[in-house]
Amino acid sequence: MTEISMMTSLIFNEKLIFLYRKQAEYLTVRAGEWDTQTRNELYGHKDSPVSSIVMHENYYAGALYNDVALLFLSQPIEQAENIGFICLPEQGQLPNPSTRCFASGWGKDVYGKAGKYQVILKKVELPVVARDQCLQALRTTRLGSRFKLHSSFMCAGGEKGKDTCKGDGGSPLVCPVPGKPGRYYQSGMVAWGIGCGENKIPGVYANVALFRNWIDRQMEYNNLDKKKQAEYLTVRAGEWDTQTRNELYGHKDSPVSSIVMHENYYAGALYNDVALLFLSQPIEQAENIGFICLPEQGQLPNPSTRCFASGWGKDVYGKAGKYQVILKKVELPVVARDQCLQALRTTRLGSRFKLHSSFMCAGGEKGKDTCKVGPQYIYIIYNYRFLLHCKS
Repeated sequence: MTEISMMTSLIFNEKLIFLYRKQAEYLTVRAGEWDTQTRNELYGHKDSPVSSIVMHENYYAGALYNDVALLFLSQPIEQAENIGFICLPEQGQLPNPSTRCFASGWGKDVYGKAGKYQVILKKVELPVVARDQCLQALRTTRLGSRFKLHSSFMCAGGEKGKDTCKGDGGSPLVCPVPGKPGRYYQSGMVAWGIGCGENKIPGVYANVALFRNWIDRQMEYNNLDKKKQAEYLTVRAGEWDTQTRNELYGHKDSPVSSIVMHENYYAGALYNDVALLFLSQPIEQAENIGFICLPEQGQLPNPSTRCFASGWGKDVYGKAGKYQVILKKVELPVVARDQCLQALRTTRLGSRFKLHSSFMCAGGEKGKDTCKVGPQYIYIIYNYRFLLHCKS
């Protein structure tokens, strides 16, 4: 894509754009564009040169497998009235079939020579199509009955006259976040299709959820992971009800001045998954803010010891679970390492699973557990100047 024709697929943070291809020195990212034929718009666009590109290591140009790259910008692009940020899905998080999503771009209005590239940014509503249904539909086309749909793709569309088309490549497909009206995450990027707007023939999109872990690794490697940058973090102590400030005892906040990650932290399997957050100002003890002791080196509680965990995570696992508003507390027994290992090997982890020495186990009682968390929370205040931060 050239400077003239580039379509921005995703702004993930101010210095990173997530889209397709080519050499950095020839690329300029434009954000906030709407009418490509005029500069006389209510809100002007913003440009930034590209400083570097990271191509996916398994990108295959012949069939467009793993057709994504990260573009790092020479200067940040800040949020504005016409420039926003889009959430990323969790690894493997695909929207349900028939979910109504939106795609946008300046591509052709119809397929073939009669089609015209658009001047004004267009938006089209499309349903997500189940993988099996998409595969069967594509096999009825010139692709043939033996066609296989690569795992790096997802499908949307199939409604006559409604589709992305030539010139929309790399454009975003955004889908609603379940349970959060008005919030969207980017599920796909326009990849390819058989014609445009053919009845019952969906379009094919790069499956963004497949690449979430890859994106996170590149962000971390390039020191652009906001979760690990002190200037983006504030510690809140004394929180109880996340939906109100009208509490008997108010919370206290402190900016984070620096972070020390464990030198042997491994994101792939969460080994040694701890860090220290140093605060810009102390948080003092109060009626709703206390301090917790740390164990001696190697001091584990005896098996069956009853302990307490707390958090605002989901009440039950899966889509039915709801994140908690009020801080919950659950009592759990410590589980011996050998017993925990044997139990975990009966799950999808398999009989050869090994439990890393940086982990311990608790729970195993039906209906009583910690669960998937939303925002990250600080669990242990060790002294006035720093916190022990346990990530999930």
